[in-house]
Amino acid sequence: MITDFRRVVPQGSIILVGNYTDLNRKRIIPLEAAQMVEERWNTPYYETYSTSGKTVDDPFTKVAELALANVQATRH
Repeated sequence: MITDFRRVVPQGSIILVGNYTDLNRKRIIPLEAAQMVEERWNTPYYETYSTSGKTVDDPFTKVAELALANVQATRH
């Protein structure tokens, strides 16, 4: 799946986002597994806190930064 994406959209960016991290009893994917995927795919991983809204903006900010960097790279 990831290799297909990178083959079709080599300049595309991927980020991983885990939600509900403030509700550990409902966590489906252990933090260690998410970190392994982050390392294997060489992509940023963010955890967000749905009830407090803490760090919810961070993944969106990162996507905007990556998109801007891609646009600037194609202009040079």
